[in-house]
Amino acid sequence: MAYPSPIVFDLFGVLIRKQRSPDQDRLAELAGTDSTGFSAAYWQERPNYDRGCSPGAYWSAVGASLGLSFNQGKVEQLTALDNESWSNVDPSMVRMLYELRRCDTPLYLLSNIPDPLFTFLDARHGWLAELFEQRFMSCEMGVAKPEIAAFDKAFSSVARRHPGAVARFVDDSPSNIAAARGLSIVSHRYQGLAALQAWLRDSDEAQELKA
Repeated sequence: MAYPSPIVFDLFGVLIRKQRSPDQDRLAELAGTDSTGFSAAYWQERPNYDRGCSPGAYWSAVGASLGLSFNQGKVEQLTALDNESWSNVDPSMVRMLYELRRCDTPLYLLSNIPDPLFTFLDARHGWLAELFEQRFMSCEMGVAKPEIAAFDKAFSSVARRHPGAVARFVDDSPSNIAAARGLSIVSHRYQGLAALQAWLRDSDEAQELKA
């Protein structure tokens, strides 16, 4: 079945698996601290990294929260290990993307992502540039989900490209889904491929009935 209306996908937790606890443990070990304290600092400073601050500024802020200081070499090591920890692709989802493109479904990407990770993934996974008509990356926009401005930038652009179409949004984060639904964006919280496929079929049939 074709899914003709545009679909805007989240990246991490949908197309690429989320970072695992062992990855955080390795980062903490490299930083020279315990995992619990490291994790708190890592996530506390992450929104600014996602919005485009440099890796040096990010790891400096993480270190400051922990009473640590990282030289340039350590920053580069932490950045490389962090990038690797966010690169575990879900092949079943990538296959689905190719299937959707064969059905001429316009695909878009809206992701919170720091610039070094975006560059790293683009170099490793060609499908990221191949499959999406446009990619809305927080590090380039300067705003991150669930900020309303992030959705405005993405969905206003999609609307201009597809006048009259109802764009759909897929994300695994409850807060992002709540923000999107608050803007009347047709949304699905991703919790597995089968449920997503069923939702796409149902939403497509609903749009056909309205046509």
